[in-house]
Amino acid sequence: MRKIFILALVVVLTLSCSVFAEAAKVGLLTKSNLEEAQFKSDAYSVTKWAIRNQKDEEFTYYDDLLTMLLALNAGDIDEIDLPKVVAEYIVTRNPDLKISCVACIEPEIHFAFGFKKDNPELCKKFNEALSEMRKDETLRKLQEEYLRYAGKTEPTPVKFDFFPDSETISIAVTGDLPPLDYTSEDGAAAGFNTAILAEIGRRLNVNIRIITVNSVARVAALMSGRADGVFWFMLNNFDLPENIIVSEPYYTFDEILHIRKK
Repeated sequence: MRKIFILALVVVLTLSCSVFAEAAKVGLLTKSNLEEAQFKSDAYSVTKWAIRNQKDEEFTYYDDLLTMLLALNAGDIDEIDLPKVVAEYIVTRNPDLKISCVACIEPEIHFAFGFKKDNPELCKKFNEALSEMRKDETLRKLQEEYLRYAGKTEPTPVKFDFFPDSETISIAVTGDLPPLDYTSEDGAAAGFNTAILAEIGRRLNVNIRIITVNSVARVAALMSGRADGVFWFMLNNFDLPENIIVSEPYYTFDEILHIRKK
């Protein structure tokens, strides 16, 4: 399987999970939005796992999902936690894995675009395009097209229109989040997030250039000017750095699935 990535979501949960007889070893993906000390603070880790009544759990953090999946298959960890649509994709395409329980997120997690704070005009343009897409139901239609049958097929490449003499906006993505954003083996960008970007480019009459980076390099790419924007997860702005602003959310989810080997 190609390497896959998703940001670790460590939030307050209401769970329908049974308590494991023994302490579980849990794999989480490194969250680049926060400094390590804050990431491991009680607001992010203790609360989540205390609610699960699994106070003795051990946590291992991974920079990409492929490494975490290999650790799961090797027995180094007992389970991994992923947003519902990504978890369904992985389990559907990996018959040796199963969903062990469902966690309902309170509050919800939102997908948005992140920009440097000193670039409010670009954020405004994206918000205007997203508002139009919401009103004419393009967002709903794209969500239905790309996310309804997660894992049944591999995400198809997304076509980006080219506008001669128009500006180019670079967006940093991991390409590891099927069926959300995804980069195929031949380098083609695919998935729901990518389709959103292509539609925004058409509405703004700008060229969109995809830059694939490791998640821990997202903020660096944005701050250095290599990227004009990045895909962003947010929990009511709780994890938003001071030097970054975000667009209005275009997708929201409220469930995390816990995956184990069969």
